[in-house]
Amino acid sequence: MQAPRGIPNPPNYQAVTRTELNRLLGELTPLKLAYDQSQQPQPQGQPGGWQRGVSPKIEADYRRKLGEIEAQIRDDVDAVDALCTVHAQYVQDLVDRAKAFVASAKRSIDLTDEVAEPENFEAAARAAKAAAIALEAVAANAVGADREYGQAWFEYRSNLALPDENINKDYFEGRRKEIMARGKTITAKVAKCGQLNEQAKAYMSLSAKLMTKAAGLKAKKKETAAALLALEAKLKNLVEDGMDDRARMGWQGDGRNWTSKVRALDNMARGQITRRVQQEAEGWMSDLTSTLKIFRNQVKTMETLMTTAKKPLSPSALKKNQKVLALAEGHLQRARAILREAQEVVEQAQRHSDVIRRANVH
Repeated sequence: MQAPRGIPNPPNYQAVTRTELNRLLGELTPLKLAYDQSQQPQPQGQPGGWQRGVSPKIEADYRRKLGEIEAQIRDDVDAVDALCTVHAQYVQDLVDRAKAFVASAKRSIDLTDEVAEPENFEAAARAAKAAAIALEAVAANAVGADREYGQAWFEYRSNLALPDENINKDYFEGRRKEIMARGKTITAKVAKCGQLNEQAKAYMSLSAKLMTKAAGLKAKKKETAAALLALEAKLKNLVEDGMDDRARMGWQGDGRNWTSKVRALDNMARGQITRRVQQEAEGWMSDLTSTLKIFRNQVKTMETLMTTAKKPLSPSALKKNQKVLALAEGHLQRARAILREAQEVVEQAQRHSDVIRRANVH
């Protein structure tokens, strides 16, 4: 299968066959027959006489062919060993790549715990999906490559049956045992890779959940932004219409703003004080103190709205909405300044009112 980016495709396992060995064994057959026949007793040339001997040429041809066969076996076994090395490296590479994809996905997922932003959840979802695809590819490639590797040296996996006991098989048998032992370790890794499909399913499922979470956070961010805009507008209205529009509203709607009230009370305290003046001053002070309470409650309401709006926001949300929050904070500070001014006005008015109240009238 075509592997995704980051996962290598299986190597090309060039099959190690016995084709050349079989050809040499075929050439050995007549040489061995000649050699065996030369081992039989031969007449000496006189009655009752026998001799046993081997023609030097027959033996040389026979021994040379044995050497060619043993050399071919060594070459083939060395080729199988090279295949085993390539296969072991490829499987280990697959294992390492799978670990890297999983580690990358875990880092992205852990980041969502530290900073729960939709962008982080989307990145984690992509990393989880990439890990899932990679794990599926690793599983498929490992199993497929192991099958191809096994087929590549199939003709040498079983014990080598040879037609001549004079062929030395020690090298073949020793190396074959080593290759088989290495193969057990590779097989265990391949089996582990083959089990990654279950992890792949889990990461694919997690990817979908993370994307859903990201979508929810995006919607929540839009809601938060809209709510903060509404907060800013509300605070602006509270301070402008409820507190700062003194020229239009006056105090308690009687047409007198606080400056004129203080000046009027001062004039009343300096002039002739009558019972009617005392009653009028008392009414004005009642209006002033009542309005001060209204202003205090207004500021407290604005502070509560500001606090409850900011408290659930994450640091990143506070940062992203800092402009509208700064505007809202400005309205609150303006309301506090008006409250402080109103308190000073009431204190001044109270001093004049006290003079009026303590005066002896008849």
